[in-house]
Amino acid sequence: MLSQTYPEFREHFLRYLQTLDAVRNSSICVGYPSYFGHSWASLIHIGLLAAAYPKAEYVGRLQEWQENSFNLSMIGPHFNLSRDYDDFIILFAGPLWALIAALMHDLPEAGPYIAKQCRFILSGMEDGRVRPEYSIPFALWMLHVAASSPLAAEDFERARRHINEHGGVSAQLLYNPQIHYLDDPYKPDSPREVPELREFIQGYGATALDPMERRSVAIALGINALVSDEEFLDVMPMQLMQALSGRTNTAVNLEEKGGA
Repeated sequence: MLSQTYPEFREHFLRYLQTLDAVRNSSICVGYPSYFGHSWASLIHIGLLAAAYPKAEYVGRLQEWQENSFNLSMIGPHFNLSRDYDDFIILFAGPLWALIAALMHDLPEAGPYIAKQCRFILSGMEDGRVRPEYSIPFALWMLHVAASSPLAAEDFERARRHINEHGGVSAQLLYNPQIHYLDDPYKPDSPREVPELREFIQGYGATALDPMERRSVAIALGINALVSDEEFLDVMPMQLMQALSGRTNTAVNLEEKGGA
């Protein structure tokens, strides 16, 4: 896809999505070669359009997409619908919601809405359906989603409490969350507690991204997600943390800060 390889084509692709009113035109939501593009193109289109043209209407589009599909939310703790859906919620719902939060960062109502959807999933996991070695990685993504919005402090605390009650998290993973596949579950290495929100945000580092650069990083990730699972997942943790936090340095170790 030209817009993935050549950044100068990205604006053309985004205008194409806008012209077709892509989030309402399902006919163009097929044909992407990646898992995320094949299964979740409509959601990613909403995020891309919100990043390129930040209008409040896209928050409404997000809510409509999430809530007005059959009798269940599109992405929620609906376990036992199918093995594929269970795997998606456990493995990929966290990074996908984080991507959408990064893309919709300039719309203040989007962050708390996405954090709330994450809270619903975490609550479902806590009902005994998902073991901590799989729920903690999801809660890590939720931490970063909630920390990116000043209106989602309660959801940050919810994720923080879940992680700390289950023994904490490895310092090296706190700002570098990973996807832990079912045959390779999360195993804590010298875990410690997640700090409170103010200290957690300081851990992102002090070098701020230019707003246009932040937007560009998020859009590039969104296009990668549509086109190539391998390229998206390879660069996703570091770049997604940058797009969510607006900081270039996301590798501050808790030990350097004296712990939690």
